[in-house]
Amino acid sequence: MKLTEEIIKSAMLGTDKYFPQYLSESHDFFAKIAAEETEKEVRFLRLAAAAFIYEEAGEAGLHLPVALPPCPEEKRPVIDTATTSHFEAALQEKDNVLLFYLIHRCHIRQRVVSSGLVTRMLDKALEHKKKAEALIQVCGETGAWLCRINPRWQELTPVPEEGNIWETGSPEARKTFFKELRKANPAEATALLSATLQEESAAVRAEFIAMLEAGLSAADEAFLTQCLSDKSVKVKQIALFLLKKLPGSALNRLYLDYALRVITLAEEKQFLISRKKTLKFHKNLPPGEELFTSGIEKVSNQKGVQDAVFWLGQTLAFVQPSELAGKLGCTEKELLDLLLSHKEHAVLLPYLIEASLHFRHQGWASQLLEHKEVQDLRLVQLLPESERAPYYEHFVSTHLDALFAILCDDSYTPIAPRLAKQILKHLQKQPYALTHQQYRSLTLHLPLDLLPALNDYVREHQEEPNYRYSRSQYLELIRILEFRKNLTN
Repeated sequence: MKLTEEIIKSAMLGTDKYFPQYLSESHDFFAKIAAEETEKEVRFLRLAAAAFIYEEAGEAGLHLPVALPPCPEEKRPVIDTATTSHFEAALQEKDNVLLFYLIHRCHIRQRVVSSGLVTRMLDKALEHKKKAEALIQVCGETGAWLCRINPRWQELTPVPEEGNIWETGSPEARKTFFKELRKANPAEATALLSATLQEESAAVRAEFIAMLEAGLSAADEAFLTQCLSDKSVKVKQIALFLLKKLPGSALNRLYLDYALRVITLAEEKQFLISRKKTLKFHKNLPPGEELFTSGIEKVSNQKGVQDAVFWLGQTLAFVQPSELAGKLGCTEKELLDLLLSHKEHAVLLPYLIEASLHFRHQGWASQLLEHKEVQDLRLVQLLPESERAPYYEHFVSTHLDALFAILCDDSYTPIAPRLAKQILKHLQKQPYALTHQQYRSLTLHLPLDLLPALNDYVREHQEEPNYRYSRSQYLELIRILEFRKNLTN
């Protein structure tokens, strides 16, 4: 029984009926108090006070009959006193936003935390499994040593599995092994999966087949075709999707052939001296049964959409732009311009977006983003990072939450100044568009040059609606920006 439980029991029953036994029998210190020739109440109060101090101080450490391996010396420099105090504050206040930012800075500067922080950082790693690796790395050699000798943290650095990982490893170990094998030798990964596929559950089969999308090639066609006869509907759907987007596969060629049957590129005379290219659709050519079986829907759920245009759109989503343009005798840019200028472009637009995404076509993504009817952040992600900021500006007022998820990642890349100003301007009008935690995360990605503008807003916009809420958020932005500024000095 614990010390406090003995004290409480005696207090409730009275010292005449029950006097703390555990204290006097198990600990010499308490036995001396119990043996004093004083009144029971006096001895009880002294025991209670001693028990409180004893529990606060902690019991004697456990004696281990084996010698512990020495802790290796740190290979990287330890953070300074000021940074240690920042870590202490973040841990004390459970401020994970600032804590993970400080960890990021340590990684950039190749620093480790002081030994006094290590145990709390490892406990934090147990709470945040997805960020455990970053937390363990910043604990340096001391953290790795503790993980090896203390059962509490051993799960953070599992011992590498021996033997055949593919056959006997844990689910996570098998996934990691397969991803690495797929990256190093795609054909070998496909052959391994093919040999053992039927031994897996339907959910596991679907998960591993989906991993074939990375490095998808003609060598995968035979295996994916076999998967179409799988008992699991989900497995068949994934295999079918991959076959449709695999350039040159039998199914992909069916889609291309149908598009080429329906679409004709013609040239019309214009002003007697010039010629203008136009697209014509032959709407009396329905797809064959094989295309319908592959997933082409027969009737649109949108009113007024012609079946032939609906069929063509679904087909175009899985036709590689470069191949279709080459067969029609035009450039990829010309083809998309012609499709977007066609009278049926509104029906085709979602499928043209999907084609850009399926084949990661940067040219089409850039063209589509210039179209007034297109609002799809996924297209921006296809562009080189240096070209994305101007397009992000189009999504500030309509998709800020999704934009926040892209911009405020773990890399802490500063947001372009113009885009950052536009976001803050929008938040002045719509301060509830982000949560308090999102405001704080946003601050870690804002340029430090925005500090004067934030201070001006707090001073000068007191008449605006929602000013009180906006002011509290902006004061927090200013506090964190100043904190970052001091860290860089």
